[in-house]
Amino acid sequence: MRSKWNMKLSAWCQFITAISYTACGRRAKLAIPILIVLLSTLSLTARANETPNILFILSDDIGWGDIRSYNPESKVALPAIEQLAAEGLKFTDAHTSASKCAPSRYSVITGNYQWRGRKEWGQWNATGGSQILSGQQTLGGMLQQAGYKSAFVGKHHLGAEYYRQNSNEFTNQESLIDFSRTVEEGPLQRGFDYSFAAMRGIQDSPYAFFENDLLVGSVSDIITWAVGDYGDTEILKAGVGLSDWVTRDVGPALLDKAVAFIDQHHKENISRATKKPFFLYFNSEAVHSPRKPPISLGGRNILGESGVSLRTDMLVEVDVIVEQLLGALEARGLTDDTLVIFTSDNGAQGRSEERRAGHFSNGSLRGDKGTIYEGGHRVPLIIKGGARVLAGSPLRAGSSVDALVAIQDMYATLADLVGAPIVNGDARDSFSILPVLIGDATGPVRDHMISEADAPEDGSGDEGLTGRHKSYRAGRYKLIFNSSDQPVELYDLSNDLSETNNLINDANQRANRAALVTAYNQALVSDRTASVRESPSNLAPQVVIEFPASGSSFLRGATVSFMGSASDEEDGELGASLRWSSSIDGTLGTGPNISVILGEGQHVITVSVSDSGGRTASASIVVVVKINNAPVVRIITPADATSAVQGETIQFSATATDAEDGTLSSAIIWLSNRDGNIGSGASISTSTLSVGVHSISAKIVDSAGQTATATITLEVASATAPPSSADGGGGIIGLPGVLVLLCICIRRRRNGE
Repeated sequence: MRSKWNMKLSAWCQFITAISYTACGRRAKLAIPILIVLLSTLSLTARANETPNILFILSDDIGWGDIRSYNPESKVALPAIEQLAAEGLKFTDAHTSASKCAPSRYSVITGNYQWRGRKEWGQWNATGGSQILSGQQTLGGMLQQAGYKSAFVGKHHLGAEYYRQNSNEFTNQESLIDFSRTVEEGPLQRGFDYSFAAMRGIQDSPYAFFENDLLVGSVSDIITWAVGDYGDTEILKAGVGLSDWVTRDVGPALLDKAVAFIDQHHKENISRATKKPFFLYFNSEAVHSPRKPPISLGGRNILGESGVSLRTDMLVEVDVIVEQLLGALEARGLTDDTLVIFTSDNGAQGRSEERRAGHFSNGSLRGDKGTIYEGGHRVPLIIKGGARVLAGSPLRAGSSVDALVAIQDMYATLADLVGAPIVNGDARDSFSILPVLIGDATGPVRDHMISEADAPEDGSGDEGLTGRHKSYRAGRYKLIFNSSDQPVELYDLSNDLSETNNLINDANQRANRAALVTAYNQALVSDRTASVRESPSNLAPQVVIEFPASGSSFLRGATVSFMGSASDEEDGELGASLRWSSSIDGTLGTGPNISVILGEGQHVITVSVSDSGGRTASASIVVVVKINNAPVVRIITPADATSAVQGETIQFSATATDAEDGTLSSAIIWLSNRDGNIGSGASISTSTLSVGVHSISAKIVDSAGQTATATITLEVASATAPPSSADGGGGIIGLPGVLVLLCICIRRRRNGE
């Protein structure tokens, strides 16, 4: 940021001129100059508040026509979103890279087209690894390195790895997952300091939340849900989850965690007298099946409130969430210092019951979620800056912008906003507005866009295209390809936004069509479609926690050692300046190596460092400190106070269990107070016990050194004891004889005999 934001007015004028035209040179008909003034005020932002808070709300399945700000004919009142549009900037030509969520979510968080990830069409499974490949920087990671506290809350749908029970190998089979262990490749390992995620949203298993990549709840409460409607809960696909999962409560739970993050971060800034900014990436629950909106939320009725359908009731839920998040900022005095982004992961489903009620979720656009037409990937995009984020802006509130933009462009835009570097391997398809803002470029922000689809979804009509297929947008023209990458449809969106007039066979479009095909093929094989801008003069430092691994567990009272390293392009090695902290215990120490005793609980351990230019970076892991429960041992046989005869074979059996180690019966050690060690194992036998009364113990030691012992008494009688008088042996008869003999002995002792 710094001096590069002190631009001359001429640079802003160049940007206004550039953006005011589409790629074909036709002047935009909407208020583009006003838009540019808004974007130009990002320089004013930098002067007033170099690192604003960022609230990025990615909704699920909200269509271009669901919001009255885009479609005045919408039958659903969404006052919070409409107010956001009235106070901010409304983009009317914004698109996702795909018309479905798994691929588009990867593009948003990485700035890459979906085929640059693990799978060409996104990672739809919770297991099997993250769609985000190792080394690909996410929005959270980029902003984290720029000094932000980053948080991921909501629907994940990017995949992860889960450990197999009793193994360090991963498994894709849910029934074999060890849910007590940390999820690998989850949000915490992809650039976020805090996360609270539903790994596949509400529509698929695991039906549970994961906080900081650990299951929220007890592993013993994991069940297999069968498909069915359970009232407040509906299961569309059989799978594992917690027994207390309630579909209707997912949205409220996500909201609670998001507000708690804002509150906690604000309190930390106050207590430390700092102004560390936050990045909250909030992913709302799906606005599709299972349609279980809450009855009410935030003091507003939800269920039945829209008067159209259960899907539109869920739109109301998203509106309440937006209202509550903005209210949380206002209540803590953060509104003026926060940039708010609201958008959707793809177009909406076209529901027949909604159309009968006069509500068209994608307005006049052709197609719905899953299709290649505009209704599948053209989405709402609203950006609003606080008073100090857009300080002195002459922008008229509620301005509309018809410049072509992709939602994945938010990556490069936010990087520019905070001065974070973009290296060659990152954000390959995210177009930055910074080169235009500073006068280094004169063309439009984005001159082309690729979107992808596979099939229409629930309620949508069959448009005739099958398999995965793409479209290529350049300026006002959109060329659609079939699954074999052959061009089949061509539309001029400047006068045919509803895509009703196919120009593919128009002789006047032959040269244009050929040029679009060539450009499309070049983009597909290109290593990146967006150029890499020059990195800022001061790069952020790099921080790594080398030990322990995230998810490690320790016993309460144990000394935990941490090792980290930090380096900076300008300053070199910065390990001595590392600062360690715990989400529970606060400040832990400084330097590359520290050893501490942590309190009980799940700790988010963060190490941070600042370079000489004021750039900061941090890394985080999760460690768990827990009480070690003592094992439990129980002797089964023989019973207490049992008698036996010398030489008789005696069978001993016992069980031993431990909360942490499981069954330990095979490690039991058997001891006699008279004879010492008599054997080991869950079951032993012996015939060599000495005559007398034995205290027999079964002892166990768990892996942490905790011991437990069970004890019984066993009397072993001599096999050669004199016969009783009843057998004719002439011995003293029974207890009376013993008493007489005792009295004689006492009398003789007194007489000195």
